[in-house]
Amino acid sequence: MPRFILALLTASTALSAQVAFDPMIGDDMVLQRDQPVVIRGTAKPSEAVRVRLGSDQGSATASAEGKWEVKFRARPASSASLELTATATSGEAKASNLLIGDVWICAGQSNMEWPLRKDANAPEAAKMLGSPNRQVRLRAHAFPGQYSGKALSPAQLADMAPGKFFKGQWGVDGPKVSPDFSAIGWWFAQRVQSATKIPQGMVSWSIGGAPIETFIRTEALAAEPSLVAKLQGDWEKNPAIESWVRQRGREHFGKAQSPRDAMGIDHFFKPGFAWNAGPALATWMPVKGVLWYQGESNSLNETSAKEYPTLLKTMIADWRKQWGRNDMPFLWVQLSSIDTTGGYKSQQWPFFRDAQRRMLAEIPNSGMAVSSDVGAQNDVHPRDKKTVGERLARWALHHVYGQKQVVPSGPLALEAKASTGTVTVRFIYGRGLKARDGKPLREVEVAGADGVFTAAEAQVRGE
Repeated sequence: MPRFILALLTASTALSAQVAFDPMIGDDMVLQRDQPVVIRGTAKPSEAVRVRLGSDQGSATASAEGKWEVKFRARPASSASLELTATATSGEAKASNLLIGDVWICAGQSNMEWPLRKDANAPEAAKMLGSPNRQVRLRAHAFPGQYSGKALSPAQLADMAPGKFFKGQWGVDGPKVSPDFSAIGWWFAQRVQSATKIPQGMVSWSIGGAPIETFIRTEALAAEPSLVAKLQGDWEKNPAIESWVRQRGREHFGKAQSPRDAMGIDHFFKPGFAWNAGPALATWMPVKGVLWYQGESNSLNETSAKEYPTLLKTMIADWRKQWGRNDMPFLWVQLSSIDTTGGYKSQQWPFFRDAQRRMLAEIPNSGMAVSSDVGAQNDVHPRDKKTVGERLARWALHHVYGQKQVVPSGPLALEAKASTGTVTVRFIYGRGLKARDGKPLREVEVAGADGVFTAAEAQVRGE
């Protein structure tokens, strides 16, 4: 018996030491075009590894920790299928059907996570999936506790750690893969790939209900004086963290325990956790840009809403720093419309939306899709994700891909000038401005210095 156990352990150790690719690499993935192609993996310590990508070859020696990396030349976009192999004395690893194109990260909370199968336009998407777009590749990440307000099991809590929390793999657009992927990300990819003929790879790290703080490195939060309080003490008891966020954490924990540190128990709402568990593990991998739809969990009170611009600017600057690209495109979705007098705590949403709009002028190479006209009166989850995804795509096509014939946005206010009895507002992207139903403009209000709004008559003049 002892010899048998030893044999099993020896075989297990040998298998774990075999040459392998980083978990982000796999069949059907998209490698970022026009940037050096980075391939990472593991092998036995000090083992020589030979890597081939198509006709290109490279080599590396694994470190004492068994890690290796090879860089290949930058390649233009290509829909020709490539094979990737890594060979060492311990064995061989393969990844097939790779394309060269653009990789976009989809991140945020439930409206970004919202799957295609639950989209209002799912029937249209299903018809498209009958002839799937093989140039679109998707990588969704599942995690323990998705859509749950109940106590997590000990096994689920044991996965609350970077490297264990998110689980996913690449797949080709089709009826088996796409229905569970982010609807916004899917519609975005369809529109951009169709217009550019460039393969699109979409990677989703989205968590329903997540506050923005969980997607920000704790070091970045600590470097911003107004945000340091979010890192002080146990996050479950920290008043600088939104109370609903802390409540959900307590619901998940129950009487079980998961890994913890000086900031308390690990959880996907904890400051810095989602960053460490997802994007941080892929900053070595070149990407094109980021699609972001989040804010509902940071808009539940006036204090949270007012600090959001600082949080978003901190996150974007740090993500760009971590990827080594200060100009990396970052496109977000403005919060939708909702009844601000209803049960959901949405009284701050008008202010929040305006803050998101103002940040366009403060954050370079950013973009925003308006969604207030496709919102839902009493539902924080509007079902029309196609409109939102395609609006993000229009912005990307115009500003990122240089297709200037594509109008990138609905009208955005540039300035407002007041004279006696009149306020004149000038718009960009407002050519042909009119009410959607062709009727006179309505629901327009103005306020003086006293901040009291009253109804106003509005007209469109010229262009």
